[in-house]
Parts: sequence; C-alpha cells; structure tokens
Amino acid sequence: MAVYMISKAKEMIIMTAYTFDLLTICTALAQAAQKGIAVKLYPDKKHSLTGTTSAQMDRLESLRNLGVEVFLTTGATSAGIQHSKTLLVDNFYLLGSTN
Repeated sequence: MAVYMISKAKEMIIMTAYTFDLLTICTALAQAAQKGIAVKLYPDKKHSLTGTTSAQMDRLESLRNLGVEVFLTTGATSAGIQHSKTLLVDNFYLLGSTN
C-alpha cells in the first residue's frame, strides 16, 4: 500500500518511521523526489545512528543525495524515541502505528 501511495503522489510525501531500510520504499521515495515531489522523511535519530539495521544510514544518505529531506528525530522528551509509522501523501494518510 505504501509504495502504491508514494507512486501516486502529485505534490508532497511525509513519512515517519522508526526503522527505515526497506529497499522498495527507499526506491519509491527516491523516484518521487526525482520527479520534483517534495519528500520529507522523519526516522528515529538514535536508532538510525546506533540501531541494528546496518543499511539504514546508508539508505538515508542515498535518499538525501537524491533530494529527499531527512530529519533525524527524537520523541517528545530527550530520552524519547520517534516510534510512529505514518505516511502522508498529498491528502491521503496511512497510519501504521504510533505506539
């Protein structure tokens, strides 16, 4: 569903994710950015820098180089994490979870 929504974007994409390294999503976001669509990605900062997903920082850097705005974020408190999984494409919203 997420890749389909991303492929239909006309103006903007905003995505939040705790773990972010799925190649199909990365490819879809990169293609959207290259078409001139405003793409913003908000992964968790601590997990991106020290998490168990070794490909995450490489994928984020590749996306940044292709025009995706990447913002490493934290939770509401200094010790918090950004753990939501959401996708906003134009006026359509997909909620994975926000636990």
